Amino acid sequence: MELAGLLEPRRCTVALQARNKSDCLEELATLMTTVDLGVSRETLLAALREREDLGSTGFEHGVAIPHARMTGVEQFALGVAVSPRGVRYDSSDGSPSRLFFVLVGPEEAPQEYLRYLAHISRVGLNRAAREEMLAAPTPTALRDAVAAHLMPVEPAAARDAGNHKLLIIVLYDLRFLDDVVTLFLEHGIQGATITESTGIKNILTNVPLFGDFLNFLGDRSEASRTIMAVVAERDLLPLVSELEQVTGDLDTHTGAAVMAVDLWFTKGSLEAG
Repeated sequence: MELAGLLEPRRCTVALQARNKSDCLEELATLMTTVDLGVSRETLLAALREREDLGSTGFEHGVAIPHARMTGVEQFALGVAVSPRGVRYDSSDGSPSRLFFVLVGPEEAPQEYLRYLAHISRVGLNRAAREEMLAAPTPTALRDAVAAHLMPVEPAAARDAGNHKLLIIVLYDLRFLDDVVTLFLEHGIQGATITESTGIKNILTNVPLFGDFLNFLGDRSEASRTIMAVVAERDLLPLVSELEQVTGDLDTHTGAAVMAVDLWFTKGSLEAG
């Protein structure tokens, strides 16, 4: 089931009252606990707190994504809450959190769980989507606003095999790295390799003949990451299009390059064992 199908108005609120993290988790556990969840409120609350002990799920732009994988939960459940005043939630940028996505899922479905988390993260990064959700006047309106941005993403395992390409991304602007990895997970691409790389400027610094030309090449750091993944041919252009939503138009911006080459033979997997 896609994320939009997991969300119901009964697990949405536009009036979260908590002002601190502890009270917020209690309120969110109450919001999520219904008869069909399969676990008690106390059990869910303990799982959410245990996850927070590993590191805060409060991110930038006032978005938090508390979540828990649990034994006893048979299907995924999603809840969304808006805090009108904001919650002190140990967010990565120190600002109050106002928009909360709560994901609960089975312990036995880690790949689907990762894909859902990546999708939620990408929606949270969308400024227009955030503003629409924060402005929702009722739980039903909030549910509809969220569902409109949770577009179905077909997992890689469900796609036709077809022809495949080796996708190569050279990324000089490392601010985009987390977003690129999140995009891969959202599309079910968990098999990728990322290596440290360098550009021509770093090599030229060791050649005295070219010293006078280094400024001409610009001040951008030549530290980079090279990302390689195998993708289905049918998915290549849509994936590049979404990548440009992260990096900007690759024809007019520097800092990233994308290439794809035909694969005539593959065996094994880039996924970790």
